[in-house]
Amino acid sequence: MVKFQPNTDHKNVKLYDTTQKKHITFEDQDNASPKKRSQPDQPLISSSNKRSKSIIDLPSTKGITTPSRTKPKKSSKTRAYLDQVNRPMKQKVAKTEQDRQAQLQARGLAKRDAKRQKMKERRRTKKLAKVIDGVQVQVPVFHFTPDKIRHPLKVVDLRNFILYCLTTGPVPKFAHITRSSCVQRMVVIHSMGLDITSFGAPLSRVNVPHTIPLASVDPKTAIGKANMPFLVSHMSHMLVYKLSSSFSGVVLNPLSELLQCPVSWSQREKNYAEMKEKLEQSDVDRNELHMLSLKELQDGGYPIPPFLDPTSTLPDGWKETKPAIQPIEKKRLIAVDCEMVLTASGSSLARVSLLDENGQVLLDEYVLPDEPILDYLTEFSGITKKIMDETTCSLRRAQKHFRKLVDHNVILIGHSLDSDLKALQVAHPYCADTALLYDSKRGPPFRPALRSLAKHYLKRNIQENDLNRTGLGHNSAEDARATMDLFKLKVQRGFSFGRISKNIELVFNRLAQSTPPMQGMILETNNTGTQTFQSSLGSKYKKFASDETLVDSLVEGMNNDQNFILAQFEPIKHLDEDELEDQPPTVISNTSTNDPILARKLAKFDDNLKKCYEAIPENTVVVVMGGIGDVPTYRR
Repeated sequence: MVKFQPNTDHKNVKLYDTTQKKHITFEDQDNASPKKRSQPDQPLISSSNKRSKSIIDLPSTKGITTPSRTKPKKSSKTRAYLDQVNRPMKQKVAKTEQDRQAQLQARGLAKRDAKRQKMKERRRTKKLAKVIDGVQVQVPVFHFTPDKIRHPLKVVDLRNFILYCLTTGPVPKFAHITRSSCVQRMVVIHSMGLDITSFGAPLSRVNVPHTIPLASVDPKTAIGKANMPFLVSHMSHMLVYKLSSSFSGVVLNPLSELLQCPVSWSQREKNYAEMKEKLEQSDVDRNELHMLSLKELQDGGYPIPPFLDPTSTLPDGWKETKPAIQPIEKKRLIAVDCEMVLTASGSSLARVSLLDENGQVLLDEYVLPDEPILDYLTEFSGITKKIMDETTCSLRRAQKHFRKLVDHNVILIGHSLDSDLKALQVAHPYCADTALLYDSKRGPPFRPALRSLAKHYLKRNIQENDLNRTGLGHNSAEDARATMDLFKLKVQRGFSFGRISKNIELVFNRLAQSTPPMQGMILETNNTGTQTFQSSLGSKYKKFASDETLVDSLVEGMNNDQNFILAQFEPIKHLDEDELEDQPPTVISNTSTNDPILARKLAKFDDNLKKCYEAIPENTVVVVMGGIGDVPTYRR
């Protein structure tokens, strides 16, 4: 039997001693296959053009040769160049590492200081908490930082401040609120013509500071500080914001930017789904696609007939249109327009006109109100005392004539139809409103004027007092015809026709989408026959004849769970909105302390502000906002 002889050959030849970092070779491995390398083999002995390496014998390992670590000599020029290149790199690396350590240390100190400052602020604000009935109640604390305002504020910054106070929004640079979640309500009081020159800004409007401390303003030269003691004593600074203008140089109303915000992505998807659903309904009449839904009727403040919502009830004296005796497949179109006069209880019906889709007049009747007339509003309504003295038709008879012509086979079309239905005291389930189908040039919630829509889209001039007209004021039959033509044009051109932008929603919409949903309201002092705003999703609209009645409604709304109220007081200086749209963006004011009329208006505004401020509940943010300056003086 052959005796087993173990193989003494090394299977894994160690070419490098990693502990000693020395290159080794085996003299008895000439026939062994070389180890695979990722790089080409280097000769263990240098070639003839290089200096030979010395050999060091290691006593513990026989037959192993180790090349020395001596490097070949380099020329003096090469060594000098390498030293010159390597030295700055080493210094730079060392310096960068040193700076990095210093930065880390400084950052740690900054975090520590910020944490300490935050703890101090918490302790300070905790002391400001109120004790009510023996219970400590946390209250929000407002912090104003005027030193952080580097540029003039924009109206967009004020809008973001509203969203920051009531919802989750970014913290503005000029102020922040400790415990902002405790803020429950917000009131924005706006008055057109409340100008910065009344509070210390130079009349030339050159080099106006971004903020003006009211304590440093001289009352002898500032008519606002001299006549508004309550405002000056409760507000420390006046912020100067920058007005925006369109590409054509038109001055934009500041309330447009204040209330309009970009549509969120979730709302865009929802709008797209609703639009797609409407377009896919090919079997539905196109006229019916532009009718208001039940939710839109509710959000717009329209009277809700029990036919649509069995839970709704109509007030005494109100009527509902009747179902059709024989329903038809395609509903007929009838346009309505009403003219009103002012009575003790408010606006009352004075004339009603109905037209069919061919422009034929179906009904045109003057109506005598039940109460004495205080103002005929002839400039807007065309109603005179002589006409009313000859009128015998009552509201009840007008309702009877109206309900004979309008049933559930009819789509009722109007401009600001909610006002007409409230004047008629009638509820109808199928409505279309051109004030909602078209946008104003200023965007929502501004109400588009019928005269502007007819001029822009129909190339027709209406509501003009000239020699060719038989009377003054509006003609309800003429207005109803324009409304019908606008609706038919909208149906013909599509949903996007007449819209200034699809990606705009109101602050009220954003608040209504929050969790929990918030409610809003628009209040306006307007003693004319027109209205500036209109109801929209998440907001209600009310018009008043004086600031005093507006303040009473504002306080009532704040105490009835209204979260956001925009109150437009009577203008300090009356400005025509239609003429204002044609003005350049630069406005010059001539405010003077010697103007007694302006002084009385400012004092009246201050009194109403005081009444409002003292009556609203706690945890309410109050913002007083001025509008555009003295545009009539700029015109002259």
